[in-house]
Amino acid sequence: MNSIDQKSKSFSSFNEFRARGQYFNSKPLVIINNFCIIKYGNTAFQTIFSLSDGEDLCNIESDLQLSFLIEGFAKSKYNSFHFDLVLSENVNFHDKAFKVDVERALIENQEYFILLFNSIEEQKKIEERIYYLINAIDYGQVAIVITDKWGFIKYVSKSSEEILNRNIEQLFNSFLPEVLNGFISIKEVQLLEDSLREKMDWQCLSSVQNSKGEISYRKLKLSPVQKHFDDVSNYILTFNDVTEHINSEEKLRKAYEKESQLNRLKSAFLANMSHEIRTPSTAIIGFANLLRDDIKSGDTSTIVELVDFLDEGIHRMVRLFDNIIEVSLLESGDFILDIQTEDLNELVKRSCSNFYALAEIKRINFTLSFSEAPVFVEVDKMKFNKIVDSLIDNAIKYNKTNGHVTISTSVSQDFANLIISDTGRGIEKNKIEAILQPFVQEEFEGHKRTFEGAGLGLTVANKLTKALKGELNILSRKGDGTSIVLKFPLAKT
Repeated sequence: MNSIDQKSKSFSSFNEFRARGQYFNSKPLVIINNFCIIKYGNTAFQTIFSLSDGEDLCNIESDLQLSFLIEGFAKSKYNSFHFDLVLSENVNFHDKAFKVDVERALIENQEYFILLFNSIEEQKKIEERIYYLINAIDYGQVAIVITDKWGFIKYVSKSSEEILNRNIEQLFNSFLPEVLNGFISIKEVQLLEDSLREKMDWQCLSSVQNSKGEISYRKLKLSPVQKHFDDVSNYILTFNDVTEHINSEEKLRKAYEKESQLNRLKSAFLANMSHEIRTPSTAIIGFANLLRDDIKSGDTSTIVELVDFLDEGIHRMVRLFDNIIEVSLLESGDFILDIQTEDLNELVKRSCSNFYALAEIKRINFTLSFSEAPVFVEVDKMKFNKIVDSLIDNAIKYNKTNGHVTISTSVSQDFANLIISDTGRGIEKNKIEAILQPFVQEEFEGHKRTFEGAGLGLTVANKLTKALKGELNILSRKGDGTSIVLKFPLAKT
């Protein structure tokens, strides 16, 4: 029984009751007053008991004195109660036994009693269906939790026990949000509590990592169940494994990002190649025409200067094609290393000597700081010089007028260190990883770039460093210059 302190159902009229309770026609239902006089009986009630509005409920042939039951209930402090009713053999109907739910209700501001008849035979069939349903859920590995209308757990399938890592004895009568606390975020727990209070649907995505580091995803969905008098009688929570779906979406997303990156690289390649090939080609053609005109006119005063310009343009194109071939070989793995023990200091000095003239033209100050003792490393001499040449060339190219390039070597533990620093414009942190990719520069579009180059220098340097079992790191801040830190294993003595 439930206390009378609980709020009774209230309807402004019998028409409102009929409008709000149209689904009651599936079961016999009757409304009576304190004297057991029928004020309303639905079709199912009239069919079974052959009683109409205005007649006495006590005319039902049964094993009980209904008048005493109703009179006692009316005088009690309870809002509802239940009793079993067995019809006499004289009643010509297949169902003879019923469980009857009685509940107080205010209709047109007067107290009435609503009786809902549940066939015991039908109840047995329902219980049998529930039995088979529970077996199907448990052995069919369906993850489901059922709560009462306040959110306290009343049923948990075996799969749900495994997911929550607790058995039914531990979960029974537990408050659902408290059980899921830790399984979902604090924010989602609060949203779940709000949904229970507002009697609304709720869903969220949860991820769990197993001992092998594998992540699985489940979609949790809470649905309210509506049933006769109460707006909500239960809630059903389901756990749907969506790991495969999430992983498929992630693979598609990565494939899309990869495709987008390839398209960007293709655009960068076409823009850069167009610029890098067209610029020196145009210069070579122009200087060649000027040289031809000077030779025809007999003016030899500018021939040496024009030849130098031609030489610079040709070397620029040779460096471009050389870098393209180098990247292709490194990508395919089709290259051979000639590993020898070399003095790091001597190799770096030799590379630096190739850039003094260029640094002077661009007014860049060189500072060299080498370790006192020789630093021996096992490298391919030509590949190593290509790494250092590319990095020094960048340090000069991207520097500012009257800037500085500092090159130092040192030894720490089992590694030789080479640091090439400049006082140039620096690189944005979020673009450092990108510029290590082929044909990518911080300024993306070839014809709008401030500096020449195909975006291959750092790529070649990075890939060659890895091929020589070294490590290349970039330390930079926009506007504060860049430091390239190279580490190579010391040669074994």
